[in-house]
Amino acid sequence: LHTNDHDDLQHKIISTLKQTNIEWSNDTDKLIPDVYINFTVKEKIPLIEYHVNLNGNPIVVPHSISYKKADEAARELSYAIFNIGNDDRVAQTADQRP
Repeated sequence: LHTNDHDDLQHKIISTLKQTNIEWSNDTDKLIPDVYINFTVKEKIPLIEYHVNLNGNPIVVPHSISYKKADEAARELSYAIFNIGNDDRVAQTADQRP
């Protein structure tokens, strides 16, 4: 897990995410995905940008979610990093195709 968390809310999001039923590892084995979580702000909206790579190849392409509450953000992230849920995002992406 690679993250740039730096304030209390961001620390709480990462801490809550680490408490989910995910087997986290610091091992650098080639069969263990790398999860990247980047906290940022765009137009005064706090965002979490995330993506997942395996052996340098994307397995979850970059996406972002907005957040206000740590527990809700951690819950959404716990599914998002496995590319589970948020069918609305998938539908919006499909709708935006030419």
